[in-house]
Amino acid sequence: TLFGDTINIAQRLERLTRTLNASLVVSETALAGAEDAGGDTPWQWTEAVELTGRQGRMRVAYLPRSGT
Repeated sequence: TLFGDTINIAQRLERLTRTLNASLVVSETALAGAEDAGGDTPWQWTEAVELTGRQGRMRVAYLPRSGT
């Protein structure tokens, strides 16, 4: 079993895939830290979202599900 803030954030971002009708949701921080931060990837951005159990808001990028 894994515990910790990182795991909690990952779980809450995964939940956002349903809300945003997305195949993938990542935090702005994670995407900025990626070696290739998207290149030609058609990321869409949300205004900052509030994640359950966290203070403050987080900006996230997502990939819409294809065919929608």
